[in-house]
Amino acid sequence: MKKLKIHAKWAYLRYKNRMKNSYGGKRKLDTNEKLIKDVVVKMASNSKNSILVSPISNHIHIQTEDKNYAVILSENRVKIANHKIFIETSLDPFFCKMLYSIIFKYVEKYRQAVDKNTTMNELNGLTAILNQLN
Repeated sequence: MKKLKIHAKWAYLRYKNRMKNSYGGKRKLDTNEKLIKDVVVKMASNSKNSILVSPISNHIHIQTEDKNYAVILSENRVKIANHKIFIETSLDPFFCKMLYSIIFKYVEKYRQAVDKNTTMNELNGLTAILNQLN
């Protein structure tokens, strides 16, 4: 009986591992995906680049400050372009979710910085008004 339980446990673990790998579990990125991820992270991490998120079409547009490079990320495709090259690659859902989460992390970081700056401007404005009233 004990041998049957151990066999069933290993069969279950093999099945669970197979399902995890086939349905978006953790996996290693290939070289093309690593390069795409590096480009997206480099562009999204620069606060001078513009990031536009379209909620209806679920597209993300990232453009450099001098408008030399652009990345367009959709649900299953990424387009990277400048004035000389245009690369369009289809993405699997796991990698696409990873890119979306990276970009949204940077967008949230920039949003928090803008909120903090706005709050400080409001406080400075209210302090100036209060000083003028005294």
